[in-house]
Amino acid sequence: MADDKIIKEFVKTYLKKDSPEVILLTGSRTFGINDSDVDLCVVNRDPKKYLRKYPSGFTAVEKYPKYFKGLEFEVEVVTWQHLNKYLKSFTTFHPFHYSNVKILLDKNGRYKKNIKKMPIKIRKAFIFDFFEDAYDDLNNAKKANWRKYGATEKIHLHKALDTSLNLLYLMNDQFIPAIKWKIFLLKTLKTIHKKFNEKYFTKLDIKKIEFIFGYLRVNLLKKNLITKKELAVIFDQ
Repeated sequence: MADDKIIKEFVKTYLKKDSPEVILLTGSRTFGINDSDVDLCVVNRDPKKYLRKYPSGFTAVEKYPKYFKGLEFEVEVVTWQHLNKYLKSFTTFHPFHYSNVKILLDKNGRYKKNIKKMPIKIRKAFIFDFFEDAYDDLNNAKKANWRKYGATEKIHLHKALDTSLNLLYLMNDQFIPAIKWKIFLLKTLKTIHKKFNEKYFTKLDIKKIEFIFGYLRVNLLKKNLITKKELAVIFDQ
């Protein structure tokens, strides 16, 4: 593709001159959305040479052009210390963001070695907590519906949906993506109901959340990611 050649030329012309250890293509283009800007991440021990610091304290990557041969580029610079911290912040989108990349440069293969799955104990703990939160929001949505608090009901339904989406990714042994990708990337999951897509979630109601909840309960039990005893604790509260 023409864009791929431009990206390679940008990397060769600008980024590689500063001897980075890792260069990554991140963001929308890694998911096949090629009309987006080009997000690049540089990993290096000493990022200072990439930055310009203003008197106010604001720091920006300004040594590279924002536009190059018709494409818009965003360059992010991180240290290994920050990268390792991001990769362990499991309840944020960072592990997903830095795991779903196209590696353009990886000296000594260090980057690949840093990408690891979420430990099963941590994943199970998050699943229990998220399941409990989703159940609470579902019940609160029902109460709001009964009291005819329409806006409050919608808030709890959307919170329950967001948490349920987190559970779908964790159930599939995936990190949690940023909110803008949570529904779009459901199609990439192995265990997912064919109904779950953008159209299905556009108009939320209690029945739909109950359906998602039931689907999660059955499949989490099948995969031994939650126990009947744990479910009893959640439902009896």
